[in-house]
Amino acid sequence: MNFNLLTIETSKQASIPVKVLPFRYMAYYIKEIYMALLPKININNSSKIEIIFGAKSEDDVEWDNMLGVTSIFVEDFDFKSFYSIPSSAQELTILNYIDIKLQEIVSRTSNQAHTIELIKETSKKVVETNFALKILIKKLSKGLFNRKYNINIYRILNREVGEGWLLEVIDKKESIIYKEWLEETPNYLDRRDYYGKALLQSNTYVIFNKLGQKTFSVDLSFLK
Repeated sequence: MNFNLLTIETSKQASIPVKVLPFRYMAYYIKEIYMALLPKININNSSKIEIIFGAKSEDDVEWDNMLGVTSIFVEDFDFKSFYSIPSSAQELTILNYIDIKLQEIVSRTSNQAHTIELIKETSKKVVETNFALKILIKKLSKGLFNRKYNINIYRILNREVGEGWLLEVIDKKESIIYKEWLEETPNYLDRRDYYGKALLQSNTYVIFNKLGQKTFSVDLSFLK
């Protein structure tokens, strides 16, 4: 079973400063960039891995591929120090723990040097993006008005927006002539099912979720 979902949470005993952005929000775009760049790999046959930051309580248990889920703790994490360092250092800190913990899971279940190398290479690629990724969602892209324009939809992952979805209309010279966020940012939810299918209805571009419910629309008749 391939690994396809990474979550980052804090434990019940985590000592987090008050009036700060929740830790899982700060980690959200980093782990999503990581998963977007990670090749399909098998890590102890778990489809989901959860990294939990903070001390364990008595009822906290690490799971090792229980029904396809593995959880692992970072018990000695210093939240006070983390929130006091610059954003760039925070990003590297979170990425480093993702790298370490995934390698730890691989190492304790098998000695797959190739898998560990892919984990390391992915971490390097995340750094090379400067922790910002703009992913074209091809299935939502459409030609408009006899291909005079093209509508592109992007999944944006970065510090400022967390996860944001952006519509851009470009002309034949690939100049951006109109753009609009599909919803308010910052946002920290995976919207890949929420924005599942797109149609052109007359002059209106419409997106539906996987259940067929309308989730976004914009009238583009002003471009004619």
